[in-house]
Amino acid sequence: MINVRRSRGVVMSSGSRAASSPLPAAQIKGSAFREFLRWYRERFGDTRVRALTSALPPEIRRQIDPSADAFGILASTWYPAPIIHALCDAVVAGLDERQQSALAREASRVLMDATLRGLYRFLFEQLASPARIVMLAPRIWRTYFDSGERTTEIVSAARHDGVIQNWRGHHPFLCAVQVHATTSLYEAAGCRNVATTPLDCVSNGATRCRWSTTWQR
Repeated sequence: MINVRRSRGVVMSSGSRAASSPLPAAQIKGSAFREFLRWYRERFGDTRVRALTSALPPEIRRQIDPSADAFGILASTWYPAPIIHALCDAVVAGLDERQQSALAREASRVLMDATLRGLYRFLFEQLASPARIVMLAPRIWRTYFDSGERTTEIVSAARHDGVIQNWRGHHPFLCAVQVHATTSLYEAAGCRNVATTPLDCVSNGATRCRWSTTWQR
């Protein structure tokens, strides 16, 4: 059962958190998932939505509104990660690995379409380049998640490795969405034949999540 309550840790006088005190739940911005939920209803219909919501734990169902647009998730609100995680679990329930990957790819397109139409539209229309993405990626990340460090390792002139570490709000589906979203970023920067390949994930025991993006100019 997922616990959505936020716990306040005890702060030591030295400024460090007591080892035995749980950290507050990571937060995820509603805009990170809202557009996907709207797309999900349009794509699969109300019957699938009802099946999805019926699979949610009761304490999660009480905090959303399945009849509302995007399940009542507001773009500007920060939500405890377990709420979004429970929605992710319900979305991928019963799907095999190939189907989950395809759904994550669709979710990434929906998310990046919304991102590139909004705050970052001008930057990508006027200034986007692979080098610019290296600088912008951490800023875009912080728009959606309150934990985790998003960086880029420049492997070559046509390969960048994306890295996320210390992400307390990690979920395998959300991670896959971020991997696929990288393809959209580089395509928006004018790169051709963009290919993104997962390399490591904390879900598989790695210490960080990492993926490789290659392209042609």
